[in-house]
Amino acid sequence: MAHIAIVAPQTTARGYSIMAHYASPACGRQASKTAYMIYVYVLESLRDQSTYVGMTNDLSRRLAEHNNGKNRSTKAKAPFKLLFSENYPNYKLGRQREKWLKSGIGREYIKKFAGIV
Repeated sequence: MAHIAIVAPQTTARGYSIMAHYASPACGRQASKTAYMIYVYVLESLRDQSTYVGMTNDLSRRLAEHNNGKNRSTKAKAPFKLLFSENYPNYKLGRQREKWLKSGIGREYIKKFAGIV
């Protein structure tokens, strides 16, 4: 697993982390004034060997959701195994990496990393 150095969390003028929008009542989570790690992950379907790139703040919970069919986009391809994950100190950096991994060059990187090519 790749690890990224932790930097000081970014906060708003009121002291909320930039992840506060994830911790809204609509999400069923309580708002927190502390930052938390974001995990960007790559899953491989054991059914058809396709890959899925995503991000979360709780990797074990998210993997269980994918494997239990709670994600509409991956339900038909379950079960999954975790190819790799990376830690990021905030949402912005994690989202940038997720978008790159979903790009054409990012997909090539995943194939090389997994030994598919």
